[in-house]
Amino acid sequence: HARLTLSDKCIEWIASVDADLDEAEAINEILWGAGWARRPRAFIILNTTSPLQLSGETVRLLLRWARLGQPSCVTACVMGGTTGPATPAGTLVVQHAEVLASLVLAQAAGEGSPFVYGGLSTLSDLRTGAATFGTAAFADMAEATALLAHHCGLPVRAGAAVTDAHVPDSQAALESALTLSAGMRAGADFIMQAAGVLSSFNVMSLEKLVMDEELIAMLRAAAAPQPADAEALAEDVVAAVGPVGGYLGQAHTRRHARDHLRPTILVREALEKWQAAGGEDLRTAAAAEVGRRLDAYEPPNDLDATVRRQLDEYCLS
Repeated sequence: HARLTLSDKCIEWIASVDADLDEAEAINEILWGAGWARRPRAFIILNTTSPLQLSGETVRLLLRWARLGQPSCVTACVMGGTTGPATPAGTLVVQHAEVLASLVLAQAAGEGSPFVYGGLSTLSDLRTGAATFGTAAFADMAEATALLAHHCGLPVRAGAAVTDAHVPDSQAALESALTLSAGMRAGADFIMQAAGVLSSFNVMSLEKLVMDEELIAMLRAAAAPQPADAEALAEDVVAAVGPVGGYLGQAHTRRHARDHLRPTILVREALEKWQAAGGEDLRTAAAAEVGRRLDAYEPPNDLDATVRRQLDEYCLS
């Protein structure tokens, strides 16, 4: 109920038992009517059981959703050294087999049902047995996952802004930058947990969510194609200014003065101005931004009144 009334993001269902899909179907019918399954509406996320297994519950849910023609995202989370080989390539072999087996089952149940290849595999720390996510190995496998899925002609879930750090500190920032950029660079279609994750997927931090938003904005800007037409090359302006002039007063500069400006909590001022404003570090600035957003938050009002009433009755009664 909270996800549908407090957010306008697309719908996904996390399913582990039949009752989860019972609820998903009931709510889908409330939202879209009795014929809701005539087109793809919302996908479910299922997980394999490594190594090389699909639980009975997972198979049952996968077949049921595929028969309805609804999209499934089956994600393998192979842990190299414990539930898979100790090498990244060997871990990917196990992952690929698990996901493709799931694809075959889904198509057998509902030919043409949408399917998303999911891969969040990484290596285990063999000193402790714990899975490690803020590592180069996870980033490499996220990129390889996207390439494998696209080779098969499938949309893909890969990558995340994930870290093994337990607080939103420098370790969290550098690991999240590494792991998120890998999925984006490889063209992942779905990147879940793209903001706010700490402690190896175990903790959600609103402060880190705001910090990761900054990372996402920078990665998007870095990946955006840059024009190289006459206006961008500005050869006429270079010729007019010459070797000893300045560009600040040029009309070309005024036209492009705001091209790269956007709201940000990152420090862009000189040291003295930053100190005079209180000298906040990024974590402090993020916490303040969280407070501002919570104070200003207004829930979306995008549900039909009858739908909202039926949803309230189903979820809250």
